[in-house]
Amino acid sequence: MAPASSAEVKLFASTPAGRTLMEEWGSAGAERVSMLRSRAARMTANMSEDEADDFWTWFDNLDAGPVAAIFRKLAG
Repeated sequence: MAPASSAEVKLFASTPAGRTLMEEWGSAGAERVSMLRSRAARMTANMSEDEADDFWTWFDNLDAGPVAAIFRKLAG
């Protein structure tokens, strides 16, 4: 899997959880962002459009701590 582009990494790091994780992940950050995007796409591919919208609405309203914990697990 190709690493995330610098624009994707910059977008990810613009969120509180993303900023924290990029600091933790260092040089492995681009690969982990790519893994997150891939796994999130697979997860939502198994949902209806309404289910995916509901999921992302819920997820976007979580505090940074739980988001970072979820991202850590998804990134492996």
